Amino acid sequence: MAEVPTYTAAEIIALAKGTANWYEYAKSGFQHVKNGQDDISTLQSAAFSGATPGWNAAIDTRWYVADTSSSTTTYTGATSPTATGSDSLFAGYRIFFNPANSNTGASTLNVSSSDAAVGIKKISGGAKVALVAGDLDDNSIHELVFDGTHWILLNPLVDALHQYGTIYVDAGAMSTTETAGAETGTNEYATNDVNWDYFAFDTGATEEQVQFKIVMPENWDRSTIKAKFYWSSASGSTAGDTVEWAIKATALANDDAIDASWGAEQVITDTVLAGTNGDLHLTSATPAITIAGSPALGEMVTFEVNRNTAGTDDMAEDAWLFGVLIQIKMTSTVAAW
Repeated sequence: MAEVPTYTAAEIIALAKGTANWYEYAKSGFQHVKNGQDDISTLQSAAFSGATPGWNAAIDTRWYVADTSSSTTTYTGATSPTATGSDSLFAGYRIFFNPANSNTGASTLNVSSSDAAVGIKKISGGAKVALVAGDLDDNSIHELVFDGTHWILLNPLVDALHQYGTIYVDAGAMSTTETAGAETGTNEYATNDVNWDYFAFDTGATEEQVQFKIVMPENWDRSTIKAKFYWSSASGSTAGDTVEWAIKATALANDDAIDASWGAEQVITDTVLAGTNGDLHLTSATPAITIAGSPALGEMVTFEVNRNTAGTDDMAEDAWLFGVLIQIKMTSTVAAW
C-alpha cells in the first residue's frame, strides 16, 4: 500500500526558503515519485492472475525474451523480471523474442507463465496461420503480441515474404557447343513480322546442347534452383507429342579450372499444344537443380541445356528453345564490396 506523504506536491513546490523541514520535504518528494511508479506498475500487472502490483511486478508490458531451448519448433524463454506459474498472459501483451535457432515449421513459445506453451501464428491473407520454416531467424529479433489465444508474429522476415526471384536468359544470350551443338536461327512469324531467336534441337540418339554463363545475384542463398523452358517446334509437329528438356550447372571461383564437371542433370517433360509450331510453350518447373562446385557469392555459374531424347521425347521435328527462366531463393542480406 502506498505511504501517505507528510506534505503534498503543491506544498513542496511552494516551500518557503529557510522555514522548511528539508528532510520531510525531501522524503515526501521521493514518496510521490515512488507512488507514481507503483500506480503505473499496478495498471500494467492488473490483468495477470496472481501478479503482485508494484514496480517489480512479475511481468511488465514489453520485455526482451531470449530463447533458452535448443529447439527449432518448441521454444522456451523467460521474461525479465521472471514470470511465475501464477502469472497468466493477457491480450495485448508484447515481447521481443530472439530464437536460438531458426524455426523449421509450426512453432510454440513458453515464457514460464501459467499458459505454458502457446502457438506462434502469423497473419496471411487476413487469417492466422501456422509458421513455416524460416519465419523465425536466429539472427533476428521478432516482435510478438498475445491475442488471448496465440502469439502473433508482427514482423515476419522480409525474405519470408519475398523469398524467390527469377532470372531470364534468352536464346540470344546462349551459345552452341562445338560438340553436338544445337543450331541457331531466327524465325519471322509472317502476319505481324515478329522475329524471335531460337536454337533448334534435333531428335535422335545424339543429344544436342547449348550453354550460357551468369553471375548469380548477391542475395541468392546458394541453395538449389529450378528452371522453366520457353519453346516451340518446327513445322510439322503433332499436338500431343512429347518433348523433354534437361539442364545442369557448375560454379567456378577465382583460380578454379574452367573445364569443371557438371552437377546432376534435371529433366522436365512437356507436350506439343494444339497450335503446334505457331504457339509459345512454357514447361512446368524442373525438380531442384544442385549446382556443382559448392557455389559461393560472386562465382561464375555455367549452365548447359539439352533436349533429352533418351527419355520419353517422341517428337520427330526440331524443338526450338527461346529461353530459360531460372528461379532462385533469396536472402535479405547483401554485403558491401
